[in-house]
Amino acid sequence: MAGAPTPHHPTASPQAVPSLAQAPLAQAPLAQAPLAQAPRAQSPRAQSPRAQSPRAQSPLVQQLQQARDLAAAALDSVSFSLLGEADAMMVLGTVEDLGRRVDAARVASAADISVRSRRILGHESLAYKNGASSGIDLITRLTRVSS
Repeated sequence: MAGAPTPHHPTASPQAVPSLAQAPLAQAPLAQAPLAQAPRAQSPRAQSPRAQSPRAQSPLVQQLQQARDLAAAALDSVSFSLLGEADAMMVLGTVEDLGRRVDAARVASAADISVRSRRILGHESLAYKNGASSGIDLITRLTRVSS
């Protein structure tokens, strides 16, 4: 339905979006599954400004990190070639939906960092405060992608 509120749609009311900590997925056995991710080696320049100055993380950041870890564990556990036809189609649809939600959040988050990093803000610019030359420079440092 076009325009219908959904948890990832801006018109959704805050009460309609359940906390990730309350979501059934957060209580699934996958929460205890070890992640098969090796720590990434980073050069000092590639480290994010946040990684260089540790501070308490907000509950939202903690929930997003928990969701990331749960999704990574679930995706790492899938043997795609062993799925039945119905499950294979459901997995594809689910992974595609997850990817679209992540892509939308990625774009919105990068746009927010870009706006907060405008040169016109001078010393109040988020890029300036974090030693980056521009919003693009800050985004590439935080995301470890090329411009």
